[in-house]
Amino acid sequence: MNEIILVINAGSSSIKFSIFKTIDLSLIYHGTLDITPGITIFSVLNSRHEQVVKQNISTTEYPDLFRSIFEWLNNLPVK
Repeated sequence: MNEIILVINAGSSSIKFSIFKTIDLSLIYHGTLDITPGITIFSVLNSRHEQVVKQNISTTEYPDLFRSIFEWLNNLPVK
């Protein structure tokens, strides 16, 4: 994945993000981190609305949650 746009919306009980191609602004992925006391659910859908990630994260701390997003992005295959 060469050039992308990452849009993040951080609220009090969730973090939502979308990833777009810069060339045509088409959606690549959309994800959410739903924060509840003691655990966060990290889920990502691809452009066909198929779930590609769903996992529990044992933290609700925002720096750790943002780190989870960036680590996931770093592990995506380059296209």
